[in-house]
Amino acid sequence: MSDFRNILEETVKRLFQDIMADGMPHTNDEAVFKDIWASVEELGITNLFLTEDNGGFSGDWKDAFPVLKKLGYHAVPLPIGETIIAKKILQKNDMVVPEAAISIGIANQINIQRNDNSEQWFFSGNV
Repeated sequence: MSDFRNILEETVKRLFQDIMADGMPHTNDEAVFKDIWASVEELGITNLFLTEDNGGFSGDWKDAFPVLKKLGYHAVPLPIGETIIAKKILQKNDMVVPEAAISIGIANQINIQRNDNSEQWFFSGNV
């Protein structure tokens, strides 16, 4: 395992242990979610797949494995894995990558719209 992966694994292990130290956090409480999410964003974990030019680590799936494994092991109730993957997809398609939690899903019908004022993209769909 690379030095980067070892450091990443130890970092997320400590972070996820801290998040779950008092049991399942009430992430449906907006203030609690924002506090926890800020600690995740501060470490840049969700930018794992982004290129260094885009503020990421240019990581690959081997780098993501310890993060995803520790997420499951600690049962962290946050969309960290989804955000990592969604940011990869957005970057690959030359779209704006927001600094926010992102969730992904599958839909039969998809609608993609761009808000010209904010330059953000919005996805919606029906299953």
